[in-house]
Amino acid sequence: MIKSNKILGLLSKIGFCLIITAVSFTQTFAQVAQDFTLDVCATTQLLTSDTTRTIVTVKWSSTSTTPYSTGYRYKVKNSLFWSSFIALGVSDTCIIDTIGTGSEREYQIIVDTSGVANDYYKYENILAGRKVPATIQHGRLLVLVDYLFLIDSAYLNAIDSELELYKMDLIADGFIPVIKYVNRSTNVENIKTYITDEYAITSTPFFGVILLGNVPVPYSGDYKATGFFPPDGHTTTAAPPSHEGAWATDLYYGDMSVSTLWTDTITNNLGARAANNNIPGDGKFDQTAMPSAIEVPIGRVDLTDLPAFSQSDTFLLKRYLTKNHNYRAGLTNYRSRLLQDDELGLITGEPFRE
Repeated sequence: MIKSNKILGLLSKIGFCLIITAVSFTQTFAQVAQDFTLDVCATTQLLTSDTTRTIVTVKWSSTSTTPYSTGYRYKVKNSLFWSSFIALGVSDTCIIDTIGTGSEREYQIIVDTSGVANDYYKYENILAGRKVPATIQHGRLLVLVDYLFLIDSAYLNAIDSELELYKMDLIADGFIPVIKYVNRSTNVENIKTYITDEYAITSTPFFGVILLGNVPVPYSGDYKATGFFPPDGHTTTAAPPSHEGAWATDLYYGDMSVSTLWTDTITNNLGARAANNNIPGDGKFDQTAMPSAIEVPIGRVDLTDLPAFSQSDTFLLKRYLTKNHNYRAGLTNYRSRLLQDDELGLITGEPFRE
């Protein structure tokens, strides 16, 4: 079993469009361009002398110039903690490891192409294992649906039908769907209560949350005062105040720690966009970095505020769920292709980063 971190197939199938896995740090960036990625593959084979052990070979593409350093680290699939960095020869493009048959291990290859600290690193992750038992039941999946979709008479019957089909698809994929309806006008604290209440049920495992529709979006942070880059990868100094203030973070919904870690009493930042303004008591949180680890993965399918489309967000959601079902059921054949037009790159000083 081999999985790359480019698109985790399971999550993409169930609609996890905005997931960031919590690790020991929380700074994230925008899209990943070729400047910062590696092509990685892995193969496995049983040890001939001991079939309880498996040889894992991980290979990656070479860079156009000799790197300044090359190495890797590894961890157990669901662990938050990596091993220490293991240095390799700067031109190495392969590692060989041995793991237990029936287990899996995640590898992260790290290549420094510039020699400047914390700059221009190429990263890629891959998960590898052999004879790993299939997961038949993933656990409960909470689906929070924007309530206004249900009172849109033009599409009510269609959406009801598509939601029921989506529920059946989740069951077929090994989830226990829990459907709840939330009002788009409620505050984010109340939305999180739905999640924490479901998380507190321990009778069956809790897998994660899907937000369907215009479910309220949490905002948090002050990207000017803290020195962090905003999530779109821009700086706050190049063209202030356009990238200052608070940014959207569904990670708030995935933090099951005490709610007092999220405060709304300190930040006072008026950016160029009203959505990014953050003042005490406005419902947007102070934290720019995650105050604790994220326990629950959160996904969102929100097709509101898309003026390029003439159709309503309700109709767009209906169409999305139809495409989702057709993909799962193999009813549509897709060509494996990608069009990428990277007009930024390294030479502009503002490339896409990981």
